[in-house]
Amino acid sequence: MKIKSKWGNDVRAGKIVSVVDGKRIFIHLRSAFETHSLSDIAGRRGQRLHTVSIDNVQKAADQMSEPFFHVKPDDVVVLLCASDETRTAALAVLGLGEG
Repeated sequence: MKIKSKWGNDVRAGKIVSVVDGKRIFIHLRSAFETHSLSDIAGRRGQRLHTVSIDNVQKAADQMSEPFFHVKPDDVVVLLCASDETRTAALAVLGLGEG
């Protein structure tokens, strides 16, 4: 899986724009404890929302591959990270450092 990413307009909110196997998608990084804030992520018409929990540093790439396999162009993926370590691992998979 080929992934190229860049930080979006609001780095503090964990917004990332990625191209996964040629498809542009929008990624939001959240704490696994912030599930109540999912309603704040409003997709545009035709966008689908995919969520995945990242709870294991060593398996982050495997856990992230599931929604990336199913996304359509311009979909939104929310990565729910269980800890700072899993957030760092998710950023590494996306090819980004800490924001």
